[in-house]
Amino acid sequence: MVLDANVYISAIIQPGGTPGMLVQRFLRDAAFELVLSPAIVEEVLRALGLSQGAQDAPWR
Repeated sequence: MVLDANVYISAIIQPGGTPGMLVQRFLRDAAFELVLSPAIVEEVLRALGLSQGAQDAPWR
């Protein structure tokens, strides 16, 4: 299963919604292996206005 950046953004904005519950299940139950690509991480950071310091991020 591949989760789009929009799922992570929605989970952050509305943790009680379906995307939020899905991400919580990932984290709580370790039901799935969570794998993020640099592109998804960058898109989430950019959407949240946090990409400014991303140049020093460990995935770069």
